Amino acid sequence: MRLQKQHIQQAFASIYNIGFKSLFVYVCLLVLLPTYHVLGQSFEKQLKKRPKIGLALSGGGAKGFAHIGVLKVLREAGIEPDYISGTSMGAIVGGLYAIGYSPDYLDNMVRYTDWNTLLLDKLDRKYLSLDYRNYYEQQLLTIPISKKKIRLPSGIKYGQNIGLLLSRLSSQQSSTDFSKFDTPFLCVATNIVNGKSAFMELGYLNRAMRASMAIPTVFAPQAIGNKLFVDGGLVNNFPVKALKDKGCDIIIGVDLRVKKNIEVSGLDNMVKVLDRSAEFYRQAMLDTAMKYVDYHVNPDIYPYSVGSFNDYDSIILRGECAAYPFLEEWKALADSLKQFPSYYIKPKTAQPADTIIINNVNIYGVKQLAYSWIQSYFSYRKGDTVSLNEVDENMKYLYGTMQFNTINYAVEALDNGTKNLIIFVDEADLGQIGLHLHYDTEYKAGLLLYSRYRNFLFPNTTTDIALGISQNPSINFNYRWHKKNIPSIAFNLKWNSFSYIDYLSGKRKIGEFRLTNLLSTLYLQKIIKRQWDFGIGVQFEVSGFRQDVGVGLGLANDRFTHSFLNMVAYVQHDAWNHSYFPTKGVKWSVKANFINEVFADVLFNNENLIMLMGEVDNAVSLSSKWALRTRFNGGISIGKTFYLTHMYYLGGQGAKYLQGMVPFYGLNVGQLQGNQVLSARLMLQYHMYKNHYILAHIDVANTSFYLENILNISKAAIGYGITYGYDSPIGPIEVSLAASNYKAFTPYISIGFWL
Repeated sequence: MRLQKQHIQQAFASIYNIGFKSLFVYVCLLVLLPTYHVLGQSFEKQLKKRPKIGLALSGGGAKGFAHIGVLKVLREAGIEPDYISGTSMGAIVGGLYAIGYSPDYLDNMVRYTDWNTLLLDKLDRKYLSLDYRNYYEQQLLTIPISKKKIRLPSGIKYGQNIGLLLSRLSSQQSSTDFSKFDTPFLCVATNIVNGKSAFMELGYLNRAMRASMAIPTVFAPQAIGNKLFVDGGLVNNFPVKALKDKGCDIIIGVDLRVKKNIEVSGLDNMVKVLDRSAEFYRQAMLDTAMKYVDYHVNPDIYPYSVGSFNDYDSIILRGECAAYPFLEEWKALADSLKQFPSYYIKPKTAQPADTIIINNVNIYGVKQLAYSWIQSYFSYRKGDTVSLNEVDENMKYLYGTMQFNTINYAVEALDNGTKNLIIFVDEADLGQIGLHLHYDTEYKAGLLLYSRYRNFLFPNTTTDIALGISQNPSINFNYRWHKKNIPSIAFNLKWNSFSYIDYLSGKRKIGEFRLTNLLSTLYLQKIIKRQWDFGIGVQFEVSGFRQDVGVGLGLANDRFTHSFLNMVAYVQHDAWNHSYFPTKGVKWSVKANFINEVFADVLFNNENLIMLMGEVDNAVSLSSKWALRTRFNGGISIGKTFYLTHMYYLGGQGAKYLQGMVPFYGLNVGQLQGNQVLSARLMLQYHMYKNHYILAHIDVANTSFYLENILNISKAAIGYGITYGYDSPIGPIEVSLAASNYKAFTPYISIGFWL
């Protein structure tokens, strides 16, 4: 009985123990299973974390257009980068893509950009005041002058036009934090002080891109804050590792290095030599970058170079061709990424902003110029809706005052939908020294040295000095005080000495003479809308004459000098769209000189002379290639006594040493002379290619010492010929073949600006 009872107790104990353990296990499972489920999900999620895609775009100048072709193929494959890094042109293409521009938009932008105008900082003549046009257009090489010394320029070009274009394109920047762009972006430049790579992630995109593309010696460095930056490709031309540091798992790198052997003939300009030299310096970093690249795209760009901006079609296509071998692999990668809800192809529909609502206008960089004067170009109030086309135009007009190296802007977006317009100015040096060369068949070679100074002796003044060194030397000094809305007060001192051949009846050479002319003029000047120039003043003139070869005039030593006190007045208008090969616009002037000889030589009568002159030069566009140009000149001297320096000289193709000189194809300088002149020219201009032109022309003119003979057709000169013209960086180049009823066909060459 006890045993039975004991067995029963043991049985209950076993049941109890088993039940309690089961219950304990069951309770533990209830507690732990949710935790296990959560931990399992997290572990599974970690195992299936979406890889981040990085896109690195290298620098390479015009070769960077290939990035656009690669982006097209990436879009076709369905690849959406999570982060983009870019250097130089890679920074421009990558930065614009990052804020929402499509590859197709970038393609069109490249195709319709005038790269010659953009990169050479050319400014349309309409933005320049009449008194600045010659100076601006004739700049070839300039050396800045600061307060204390002359220094070399920091770059051949300051990049005004490219900076303004980047300002407009960046007007859609939504944040000053590049990581918050439509696609996060990293811009790579080089700190020129310490020589290290600078990774720009904050600030204004246009200024970062401009810094990244500042090729040393070609473009001036970009100052941002208290730092100075140049092209990022100088140190880090293939910014791949930066993407790895940003957590990118898969990196697509577009490398624009030319791997073919470079021949000596391929290094035919400064930019190519600089680019090739930099490749050796950055080779070690490029080798390191290759360790992190998963897809290496290396377009075959050769023989195109960093300066092949007009070969955009071929370069973009080569980018596409280099990317297409990866298309199927990229499609497979895109398909695997589409399994993640966070992955999608972002629409790229950005375009430059048309208008902005102003919150505030801030101007930075003003040092010596009046802040209020700059502000007057952007007198916007809070709440105004402003067209960015208007802002761009005002920027160009302000730059056309020749007071700045660069002027551009940024648009800062605010949470309430308004924008801050941030204007950055870089004031020009107080002075500049420049030079250019000239050669022509008639007067041979010459060198022109010129300089310009701001605020010399007095504020609000401009001083211009030009020195022509040649067989026919010249000096031109102009000092002008100018104030807005009132006429300028100006003083001009001009001296030149030139020789010319005298002809009997325009055909037989009878002598060679040298004339010198000194003009000192004090005048009031008013320029209206940059195209109209009105002036009136008093002038003291000293003219000298010397006969070198030929028949004597019966004067002692065949040389003499006379002095004049003149009253002068003029009106001129210039609406040409090009200085030398216009296709539209009219240019005309009317001048009057009231001449009174003083300290007269006994051989001359002390009588007054009135000299009236006018010319009209009109260009009409017939088509995209053809233009018709007409020119009319007229002049008359009224009085009983005339002087050699106040006569009209017909002939030559460019010299303007005296105000009475009238150009004429088929005649030598001054081959026909008189007290009256009437001239007409008809010219058909054909724009062959880029800056190359062909011009066919015919001139008809007459000069006479008697007014009644001026319309005598039988004595008229008729000239005709053909000219090849090239608008070169050193000035216009003309090669002509012309003849007239006074002269057989004769070649003529002119290279560079006239002295």
